[in-house]
Amino acid sequence: MKDLIASLMRRYCQKGVLIDTNILLLFLVGSVNQKRITKFNRTQQFIPEHYELLLAFIAKFQKLVTTPNILTEVNSLANQLGEPERSQCFAIICSIC
Repeated sequence: MKDLIASLMRRYCQKGVLIDTNILLLFLVGSVNQKRITKFNRTQQFIPEHYELLLAFIAKFQKLVTTPNILTEVNSLANQLGEPERSQCFAIICSIC
């Protein structure tokens, strides 16, 4: 299994990786405040170590790919964050898009 994963990562490292809603939300919340990961209802199934693992994983890819539908859902979920974290998440989205 490890060989298959390594092979897929080599194959797609330049093409990019698709980031879905929950993972993108983990990335945003963790980037703003890692302590908030376990407290925000949409990311409470994760722990800060998951965020660190995600950073290490996505660093292997040249592009992060998502869809308009994923971004719409992330926008709705991030709106549930309080300020200033909500605005900081949107700033991160703007900087990577």
